[in-house]
Amino acid sequence: DWRSPRSIHIELTLRQIAVMLRSGLTLLAAIETVIEQPPSRVVRRVYEEVRRSLENGASLTEALAEHKCFPVGVISMIGLGEESGNLDTVMERSADAMESKRQNITATITALFYPTFTFLFAIGICVYMVLAVIPPMKRALEALGRPMPAMTQSLLDVADFFAKWGVLMGSITVILVVVFFVLMLWPPGRLAMDKMFLRLPLIGTILRTGSTALFARSMGTLLGSGIALVEGLRILGTIHGNRYFSAVVDSSRRRILEGGSLAESLSRPHAY
Repeated sequence: DWRSPRSIHIELTLRQIAVMLRSGLTLLAAIETVIEQPPSRVVRRVYEEVRRSLENGASLTEALAEHKCFPVGVISMIGLGEESGNLDTVMERSADAMESKRQNITATITALFYPTFTFLFAIGICVYMVLAVIPPMKRALEALGRPMPAMTQSLLDVADFFAKWGVLMGSITVILVVVFFVLMLWPPGRLAMDKMFLRLPLIGTILRTGSTALFARSMGTLLGSGIALVEGLRILGTIHGNRYFSAVVDSSRRRILEGGSLAESLSRPHAY
């Protein structure tokens, strides 16, 4: 099966394993229980492979690292839990971290939905007016010999413009879309585009707020699990979706290694 388990299902299984470990079950017995009662068939397949790796002598961290459905931060936390003997507590905190990230992403998408829907709805109304409403009105007014209102004439001018240059503008739009996706696949271009997204009016504010909240929650979870500040910054720099934000976090980590503080390193300007 090529599908990847849903994040919420991974959260659930991590919590289940944590509860079973706290109840005195062995790790293999807890994973066996998850395999017998999985939230989905994809989850069963993943944990069957995890069980085989454990039976072959791998650590839990190594077994989980073979599957992309387990985030880097979660794997690092679980590795620390294995070393310290607090695997049950760390696995529950890992589930909390995944839940916080999922809720943050959902809140960001919800916040972006309204302005996006409003923008597309406004464009749809304009297209409908130009194509379906204005032409009959134009013929009726011309038959009566009456001049058209200024706003109606403006819409007609727009319709005439698109009728004349529509093919060219459509071609330019397609080219721009292709260029956009090419830039998103090119690392320096992705960095520049992600930086631009964070500076857009309204949308940039929502993205910056969501990224900051995700950073604060994830860092709090990592520090609470015993992971050092520098290591926590390294982990967060690898898992964040926005490349510019990740670059800022990585730059802050380097400045802390040079002797700076977290607040100072985050507040200083970053040139990329």
